[in-house]
Amino acid sequence: MTETQQPPAKHPGFGARHPGIHFLWAAPLAIVASLGFFFIAAINVCGVSGCGGGGYGVSRGDPADTAMFVIIGSLIWMLPVGLIPWTKSRAVRATTMLVLSLLIGSVVWVGIS
Repeated sequence: MTETQQPPAKHPGFGARHPGIHFLWAAPLAIVASLGFFFIAAINVCGVSGCGGGGYGVSRGDPADTAMFVIIGSLIWMLPVGLIPWTKSRAVRATTMLVLSLLIGSVVWVGIS
């Protein structure tokens, strides 16, 4: 090769994969891991018998505990977005993770309230 020629670009073969492929296993795992926190938050809002009481009266938990469970669950759900290097910028991954966590947490909060 002379100095002016460039080597051919590497063609991504079977060994080269985009890091985003890890979302296929990490996202379902994170969703399943966060469901327990959302379930506990829902139970904490109205108790086991539901918001009607079911003959036993309504058993309400501390709203701060409910908020903590929703926040932890939504952060766990979005953990793959922050940890998997789908983009080179850590700031973009962290910001996206936090914004999506707030969105999911808000939807869950409205759903269980």
